[in-house]
Amino acid sequence: MSKTHYSQLLDHHMHTTLSPDGRQSFDDIAQDTIARGKELVVTTDHMELFYLNKGNFFCVDMDEYAKEFAAIQAKYPQLTFMRGMELGYESAAAGQIQQFIDDQQLAVAIISIHTLFDGKDLADEIAKDGYWKYSNDLFDDVLNATIDALEKLHGFQTLGHLDYCWRYMKKKPKSLEPYYPKLDKIFQLLIEKEISLDINTAGWRYGLPFAHPQPAILERYYAVGGRMVTLGSDAHFTKDINADFERALKMLAEIGFDYITEFRPQMTKVFLTDIDY
Repeated sequence: MSKTHYSQLLDHHMHTTLSPDGRQSFDDIAQDTIARGKELVVTTDHMELFYLNKGNFFCVDMDEYAKEFAAIQAKYPQLTFMRGMELGYESAAAGQIQQFIDDQQLAVAIISIHTLFDGKDLADEIAKDGYWKYSNDLFDDVLNATIDALEKLHGFQTLGHLDYCWRYMKKKPKSLEPYYPKLDKIFQLLIEKEISLDINTAGWRYGLPFAHPQPAILERYYAVGGRMVTLGSDAHFTKDINADFERALKMLAEIGFDYITEFRPQMTKVFLTDIDY
C-alpha cells in the first residue's frame, strides 16, 4: 500500500480573500489542490463576531461566502470543498459564536484567541503599545481566555495556535512550569470534548524557532493523554499551503504521537506510518 505524501495531507487552516488579510482566492486554492493530487479542501476564513456592529472588522460577509463557495464547487466538481471558519473568541461574544457554530454546521470550526481586553488585537494594538501596558502576564491571560472558550462553547473541531501571543512578546517566560495547571485544564477540556489541537506551522514562517504550540507545550499535552492534533499552515498565500508539514510530522513523531487527525469531514486518524515525510 502506497503512503500519502505529506504535501497531500489536508490543510485545516488557511484563509481566502474573504478574510481581510487573505491573499489567495478560492480558485487559487482549487488549482493548488488539483496540482497536489488532492480531492478534499477546506478553507477557514477569519471571523471576529465580537466586531459585528463595530465596523465589521475581520467579519466575513456570509452572503458573499455562500455565493463564492457554491460557484467554486460548481466550477470544480471533481473536488469536495468543505466549509470551515476560524472564529476569534471574546467572552462577550460567546453567545454569538455558539449561535454561529450551531447555524453554520461547519466541517472545521477553529476557535482562536486573537484579541483580549475588550477587543484589542494581539497582533496590532497590543503589540504596538507593548503588552505590559495591558497585562503583567499576557500568556496567562491567553490561557484564561482559552479556558473560558472551552468551558462555554461546544461543537467546534479545533483549538487554534495556542501560544500565538509569543509572536508579539519581546519578553517571554523562561519556564512553562508555572503555567502547567492552566495548560493541563485546557488539555483536559480538549480531551473530554474531543477537540483537536492545531499544529500551526506559521510560527516557523514568523521567525520563531517552533510551530504553534511550541514543543514543550505539545510534550505536556502528550504527557497528560492528549493525542488529537490537526495540521494547519495558516496560509494567507497559496505558496504557504501545507508549508512545513514535513517538519511538523517529524516533531510530532519525536514527541511520541502515532497519528494526526483529519476532518474529511468525519474525524479520521491518519497514522504517521502511512505518511511519506
